[in-house]
Amino acid sequence: MLYLWASEGILEEIWYLSYLFPGYGQQGPGSRRTQGKLVGRRNMSMTDPIADMLTRIRNASRAEHKIVDIPASKLKTSIARTLYNKGFIRGFRRMEDGKQGILRVYLAFTNDQPLIVGIKRISKPGCRVYADAANLPRVMGGRGVAVLTTPRGVLTDTEARKQHVGGEVLLHVW
Repeated sequence: MLYLWASEGILEEIWYLSYLFPGYGQQGPGSRRTQGKLVGRRNMSMTDPIADMLTRIRNASRAEHKIVDIPASKLKTSIARTLYNKGFIRGFRRMEDGKQGILRVYLAFTNDQPLIVGIKRISKPGCRVYADAANLPRVMGGRGVAVLTTPRGVLTDTEARKQHVGGEVLLHVW
């Protein structure tokens, strides 16, 4: 039995009836507690793995982590290579885990400040964004980089301009 003081200063009794709550104590013979679940735990499917990669990099950068692990794919590896070539990350490495692999990204910092100030997904599964060679985007007045997937592979906006090729605008990073 628990005792509580009411606001008027009167002592009230409260009975603790723990046996009424589900999952407490022993169960009766017909409780079905030992039976398996009808619906098992299923993993959620990921609708936008590129956005997941960018979110992991953004969160790790803001939390000042030096390393971030991401489920690997060929496109994510190409994006990491592009970020490495532009100096936004220190490096990356693909590791095998018996499944799809892990992409380990090493973030770059100067004076304990992350080099990636912002990273944003542009073309999304629900709204694809394409740019032709004449209308390639400029990020932050040329201080940032747009990453595109083109028929010639994953390129930055400046590389795509030099090769006169357009494509899907994946992300902006600055």
